[in-house]
Amino acid sequence: MQAEILIRDLAELNAAWDRLATLDAHKQWSQDLEPFVVSGSPRWEVLRVVD
Repeated sequence: MQAEILIRDLAELNAAWDRLATLDAHKQWSQDLEPFVVSGSPRWEVLRVVD
């Protein structure tokens, strides 16, 4: 799966992840998805757009 999301800076990304950590629905989604994900396989790439 791949998702592309535009953010202002890494502080905005961090704030979004902090918010996700407080949502019960996200916790349940993570638990439901866990059997289908190989431990250690998620990979994140944060790229900077140059105008």
